[in-house]
Amino acid sequence: MTAALPAGVTGNSGLNVNDMMVQFLTLLRGEVPDAIPLHITSGVRGYAAQASALVTKRRRAKAARAAGKNPGTDDLRQLYRRGNGPKIVSALLNVPNTVSAMAAVLQRFGEQGIFLSRHMRGDALDIRKRRGAVWFSAAEVATIMEAAKRLGARALNESDHIHVEGLKPGLLASLRATQATVAQTVAGKAEEKLPPAKRKKGKWARQAAIAKRRSTLSTRIALGIGGSLVLFLLGFGVWALRKRRR
Repeated sequence: MTAALPAGVTGNSGLNVNDMMVQFLTLLRGEVPDAIPLHITSGVRGYAAQASALVTKRRRAKAARAAGKNPGTDDLRQLYRRGNGPKIVSALLNVPNTVSAMAAVLQRFGEQGIFLSRHMRGDALDIRKRRGAVWFSAAEVATIMEAAKRLGARALNESDHIHVEGLKPGLLASLRATQATVAQTVAGKAEEKLPPAKRKKGKWARQAAIAKRRSTLSTRIALGIGGSLVLFLLGFGVWALRKRRR
């Protein structure tokens, strides 16, 4: 069963995401400016869903080659070069470009614990690179990719989407828990690198501030004691005067 997307993130109809993806997207939304929409086009994929995505890529790659263009990430051999990718791609390209034919190939490998895509392992999602009909600028694409990388993920700029895999929200939460300590350490080391004169000046400034606070406190105490003494003397004088009149 799919989980609900976090606030500020939208997705395609029928999108399947797991809890880990929701955690990651919650953090990513906090890293990416609200002006840049985050729309998820794909999350967890079964055999048929993965085959459907491959059908689209094979069609686009064929069209690109026919036009004398580089198919880029639509070329399955280029996209899946690591691990068992080449072996699976070779088998896929030997069957018709249909969902049923390629899903059968993917299932055969999947039953051996071998998966072509991280989507099939529930560890990847795709982010659309446009708002409506307007494509993101290069800077906006870079903003999303850099944010994903800061969160410990791997981001790939594909033809019409940003593919993000290796989601590690738990790791990020652990890292953020130590940010305050790290910041204090960095600040301390930065001060150590200052010239002796500046360090001494900083030390004097701190000592002067402490002395000023102590002086203010002493003044307040003295005023309090002085005020109490005046009141005591006035009271004593009134008492003595009344006694003498008697």
